[in-house]
Amino acid sequence: MPQEGKFFNAQFLLAFPQSCTMEFSVNFLDKETKRLWESGVTAELKIHVSS
Repeated sequence: MPQEGKFFNAQFLLAFPQSCTMEFSVNFLDKETKRLWESGVTAELKIHVSS
């Protein structure tokens, strides 16, 4: 069963001068109530830059 409206899309333009590892996490803030939801989920992205 499709979950319409249950996702979001984000784009980031980043430049990496050297190899590195980035860790991402997502928190949501309700703009009206200022309530914060912490997802508790992280993702690790390893960037390999060759010279």
